[in-house]
Amino acid sequence: MTEAISLLVGAPGSGKSTYALHVACAVAAGQDWGGQHVPIPRPTIYISAEDSKMETMRRLAATTAHLGIPENTLDNIHIVAGQTLRLGPRSGGGTPSQNMVHRILALIEKTGAGLVVIDPLIEVHDADENSNDAMGRVIADIRRIAQIGNTAVLLIHHSGKSQGGAGDQNLSRGASAINGAVRAIATLTHHTDEETITDNPGAEYVRFDIAKANYSAKGKSSVFRKETVELPNGDTVGVLTEKALSATEDRSIRSYDLEQISEAAANILTEKISINKLAAQAFAQNQELFPGISCSDQTRAPQRLRELLKTAIRKHPTVGSKTMTIFDDVSAGPSGKTTFVDIAPPG
Repeated sequence: MTEAISLLVGAPGSGKSTYALHVACAVAAGQDWGGQHVPIPRPTIYISAEDSKMETMRRLAATTAHLGIPENTLDNIHIVAGQTLRLGPRSGGGTPSQNMVHRILALIEKTGAGLVVIDPLIEVHDADENSNDAMGRVIADIRRIAQIGNTAVLLIHHSGKSQGGAGDQNLSRGASAINGAVRAIATLTHHTDEETITDNPGAEYVRFDIAKANYSAKGKSSVFRKETVELPNGDTVGVLTEKALSATEDRSIRSYDLEQISEAAANILTEKISINKLAAQAFAQNQELFPGISCSDQTRAPQRLRELLKTAIRKHPTVGSKTMTIFDDVSAGPSGKTTFVDIAPPG
């Protein structure tokens, strides 16, 4: 999103930098990746505040090779590393952040960058991360970069101690001003659902979810398998390979969905409402739960709702606190009314 800030949140080791490097390569090459459409190639600035320029170049080279992107795409990625960049309020004086903003804006003007990646956010400021006022000033500097530079900015940010999971913007650590100021938030979390990991059970997987999207629909979740690529010199570098989700897993069942799904199961079991009517209501309230189903043809919505209910109770036992049964089959009874055949969930 041009002139806007996006935030990618994840725990240490989740693959945030690896994901960001893939995005940088895709944007620089004008190549779709990870379910995101990239219409045209755009120069990219990658501010690597933790790794050296050489290490960042090494990882980018591995990423282009993995994605099948021409090696000369790297000429379209401009790395800023090994420098002290400080935005927002300064502790103990020092160079004003305005100078840092001007330096980045000058590089954007020189390169024509359409994307600036800052990896990670914590390394480009001295502010109190838990202070809304201080972090508001940091984000204000970054917003100036996005708006004056007419570019998109992707911030890489660590998760906190929150119990939130995939697709929960509260996974982000620090002041709430951070989440409030950005226009999109995504989470990258470890994915361990054995039912969707059938091609290589021993591999490590991560899940990408949109937690906040001010300008568009949240879209589908994505799962990536962590792999390694060997460079000509024998070095190995981590990369990501997207894995297709099954029909019942292509939309994350997040915490705010679980209460609705649990209530839905309770309503059907007490015969308060038919599953067909409930599916119509659920579709109207949250179409993201029904990917591939259009407003003009909702005939598959009841089956999709049954899949969601079964998945929710199987994966989240707490959902069963209201009802410990779920429908295995639905058929029309002799009276023409819907008959529910329920079974106890596993375990």
